[in-house]
Amino acid sequence: MDRIARALLPVALILSAPAPASGQAPGSKFAALIGGAVRSDLGSFVNTGGRWGGTAGILFGVNTSWSSITVEGNWIQKGDESTHLDYIEVPVTVGGVMLLRDGKTRGRLYTGLSLGFNTSCESEVLNCDLAEDTELGLPLGFQFATVRGANTFIGIDVRYSFPLLEVYDDLDAHNRPWQFRIMIGRTLGQSSR
Repeated sequence: MDRIARALLPVALILSAPAPASGQAPGSKFAALIGGAVRSDLGSFVNTGGRWGGTAGILFGVNTSWSSITVEGNWIQKGDESTHLDYIEVPVTVGGVMLLRDGKTRGRLYTGLSLGFNTSCESEVLNCDLAEDTELGLPLGFQFATVRGANTFIGIDVRYSFPLLEVYDDLDAHNRPWQFRIMIGRTLGQSSR
């Protein structure tokens, strides 16, 4: 319970932060392909080293005047060097947005909740049958995206997901992934106010 309280603290801080002072034009709906590298380990377990993996997915979102809400569908590789765990993950995030560089670039600090479904497991040291089928995480990250051409954008996303559930309960082992991703997307139209 203490770990959940510590994980929810960043959510409270971000949601209580004031909106950026600069006025921003009405936002828009958007979609993006998103993918990149993942660095993960199994925390609270024997140190077997980390694992580099990949992630790919799609992101849908809505920008408002000072915030953005997104829903993603991702494939992601987690675990460590001896235990490889793959997931389909559905994060929902909310965060403050700030316009930069003459309004063409947006910076975003965000958090949310992520639900993951284990799709495969390979391990040299652990029994994959004992791995949990689902996981819950608290993503915390930042994004920068800039407009390129008519209604298209490109950006970067860096995220750490705080684990809220263990992958192996009896071992107190949980995924600790860092994600380094690139977004390529386009606006889909104006959001309603």
